[in-house]
Amino acid sequence: MNSEFRKFKALIVACENNMVNKLKRILKDNFPEIEFSLIDKCNDEACREIHFLNPDVVFVDMEMGKDGACRILENLYKNFNFIVISSCEKYAVTAISYGVKGYLLKPLKFGEVLTSINRIKELNKTTEEHVNGKPAEKVIDIVNANMIALPSMGKVDLIDMDEIVFLKANGRYTDVLLVNGVSKIACKNLGEFEKLLNPELFFRTHHSFIVNIRQIRNINKSGGNYLELKVGNTFIPIAKRRLDVFNKYLKLK
Repeated sequence: MNSEFRKFKALIVACENNMVNKLKRILKDNFPEIEFSLIDKCNDEACREIHFLNPDVVFVDMEMGKDGACRILENLYKNFNFIVISSCEKYAVTAISYGVKGYLLKPLKFGEVLTSINRIKELNKTTEEHVNGKPAEKVIDIVNANMIALPSMGKVDLIDMDEIVFLKANGRYTDVLLVNGVSKIACKNLGEFEKLLNPELFFRTHHSFIVNIRQIRNINKSGGNYLELKVGNTFIPIAKRRLDVFNKYLKLK
């Protein structure tokens, strides 16, 4: 059988019938190779069943026994690809710490379900190869550690930190520009993001800006201290009180 059409096993750990039926319908209509199994409990027995069924992806509804869902993630996240389903954003940080491949908010949206499945199918292809001389599963671990959640109204985007150009304070919210030119508004303030971002990659140049240093095109000192970024000819100020620290950070002094 052509590997492109091999069966792809999906396991749904949930008991909300309407949500489960909608999820099945979306997947069946777009991935004819998918086989479904359903577990309607979140406990140690569910962990054993997941091991026995050995699925390619596990959808877990966080509202079905919150402690049980977290225990499943904690016990099995190293062995399986998880997509979390929730009615709110508050589990996003926990989910990322367990390397989930998607975080879907209810009611489920067609495009977000497809994006999550396609991400896992791509990762499964990677596990069959060696990347840069490293076992693929190790590369995937590194990717998971570099993910960050951008919660917004109605959804939570899980993105790679490398995709961020800069973050800008916007009151209680944060504007985020991505390398593809797309802008997003996240429901967290800039200070919260500063605690989560990789300090080797991001620097707070100003009380209103955090910049991905890999996205800097040049540093202009003649017309005031500011950064020109690679995406969109964007200019970011460097506060005077941050200039010496920034120069040391870049090893310019």
